[in-house]
Amino acid sequence: MLDICGDLTYTIDAGDFNVYINYDIDLRVIIIYCDDFSVLPVGSYSYTITATLVLYPNCVNCHSSGGGTIVVVDPCTSAQMSAATPTNIIYQYSGDVVFTMPALTVTPEACSSQVIYTCSYMQGPYTGTVNMCEFSMSVEGNTCSASFDTLTGQYTFNCFSMPTFPPGTYMFTITAYIGSINTKTTFTMTLVSPCNDQTQPTIDSDPFYVASGYEYVVRSSAIVLPFDPATIGNLQGSLICGYPTIQILTGQASPDLAAVFQVDYSLQTLTIYTMDHTLHGIYNLVFKYFN
Repeated sequence: MLDICGDLTYTIDAGDFNVYINYDIDLRVIIIYCDDFSVLPVGSYSYTITATLVLYPNCVNCHSSGGGTIVVVDPCTSAQMSAATPTNIIYQYSGDVVFTMPALTVTPEACSSQVIYTCSYMQGPYTGTVNMCEFSMSVEGNTCSASFDTLTGQYTFNCFSMPTFPPGTYMFTITAYIGSINTKTTFTMTLVSPCNDQTQPTIDSDPFYVASGYEYVVRSSAIVLPFDPATIGNLQGSLICGYPTIQILTGQASPDLAAVFQVDYSLQTLTIYTMDHTLHGIYNLVFKYFN
């Protein structure tokens, strides 16, 4: 601006806010920019603009001031989000399987740093009380676990136990939040049984054989025979497919031998015991070992 006293210069004072504010003399507009929520919190900021004659900077009455308030609002209260199509995962009871959250588009982009994810198990073969999104437990001396990262939306599952988590399709929903705004992504994890004819056991040794056989007196103390499933035969995949069944058989037309021979898989013992004297006799026994 030109007049008989010369040009005017303008300065703006907003206190701690000064680093993010500028006044464009030519356009006569206030310019504000900051993309860091942590250094410029939401709130109201006062400012003062002072016009001074360039040729008379020390003139007491040669300047004029005016001001106002700048309100900084949170742009993320009206943010928009959308996720790309997720990739479903398949698991065969070995190692880790990982679901990676698909790319999330956030507008405005600066709000992407505020995204928090949650996980929900919707439906599937498992109907127990364990939180399928986050757990750790011991099964047969091994750890089964699931974990969920609330910052990335990544889900990881690891468990070999088909009895605990049966084969089938498990559905999950991942929800991305910015404040109260959210978008949901659904994916499935399919657990596939690895058990087939290739996992049938082969017998390498007979844990019950002794050349002299066994003599048991009806109603006397039980004969307890220990056995280790791992030494009987090839148990490849046994932890996944379950230990093979041991069944005592005889070629004779005899009563049900389960009344005499009891197999305890947890104690790994075969017990010979009966109170029924009608079951006395000589038996040529074999055992069947199968999945």
